[in-house]
Amino acid sequence: KPPSAQILQSSKIQIPQNKSKQPVTKETASLIERQAPNIQGAGPQSHQEEQKEPRLKPIIQTKADSRNEQQKQKPPHQKKTDNLNSENIQQTPEKALPSDINWPTTLKQLSLRGMSKILAQHCDFEKTDDRCIHFNLNTQHAPLLNENTQQRMQDALTTFFKTTLQLKINCIKTPVHSPAYFANEKANNAIKQAQTEIENDHHAQQIIDQFDAIIAPDSVKPI
Repeated sequence: KPPSAQILQSSKIQIPQNKSKQPVTKETASLIERQAPNIQGAGPQSHQEEQKEPRLKPIIQTKADSRNEQQKQKPPHQKKTDNLNSENIQQTPEKALPSDINWPTTLKQLSLRGMSKILAQHCDFEKTDDRCIHFNLNTQHAPLLNENTQQRMQDALTTFFKTTLQLKINCIKTPVHSPAYFANEKANNAIKQAQTEIENDHHAQQIIDQFDAIIAPDSVKPI
């Protein structure tokens, strides 16, 4: 039976089966109007909408979301370890500089070369204070001092002492007892000693007396 016939039958409205059309009374029209919402709600279209399956919304995940998920999944003990390591690094005090430095011995252990090494050889250690090392340099060797050579010397000292420091070099007119100064004094003393040994040598004196010769000072070199 069609839906309209069912509704009319449930409402106890009898429709004559006569094929001839019967006029619709006001009572029948008003009853049909009151039942119209039920007829629309009971249609096949509303029944299909109830049977529709819910659609799944696509999930879009970005790289930032993926990193955040990885950080959330990080084990708690690993986070604690990272925090402890960072605290230890911040709380580790820097190594203090020694109050006195044997500069000739320290210089041999530094990774210096070229002009920066020559500059260090002509510097004389003066003192250390508040993470700063002071050296003296004779004005005769002032051309060796520039920003690059001083920075390389400071980097070598920082690596050797394993602490942050600053390097200050003061140019003075008085002689300085640098490693180069001691090396020059040692070489001069060796030459003087060689000259004395030649002058005191019996065979050398015979040759000098026989040929009336002299010893050229520049020709004497220590072995």
